[in-house]
Amino acid sequence: MEAVNASRPDVIGKLPQLQNMVKRDPVGYRTEFLMQLRHFESEYQLFLLQPTKESAHFGALVNFLSHVAKCYPVEMAAFPEQIMGLLRDNYL
Repeated sequence: MEAVNASRPDVIGKLPQLQNMVKRDPVGYRTEFLMQLRHFESEYQLFLLQPTKESAHFGALVNFLSHVAKCYPVEMAAFPEQIMGLLRDNYL
């Protein structure tokens, strides 16, 4: 387990790798997950202000959170409705 913890700084900025680590050890990577969730919330608010502005990073966060949502059902309870709202309000 120590080898995994030693690599955390390298993994945090790389969402696909972090996604893999979260799926393997949700408890051990909860802090990193929460950091990405907070980052998503900030990006989400920015998107609401400027829905026509493209953001590849916002898309990457949505993808990451979609894949790890089952690991944190309580923290991710509002996420599906947030995404459905974005789609409904901006793309339908």
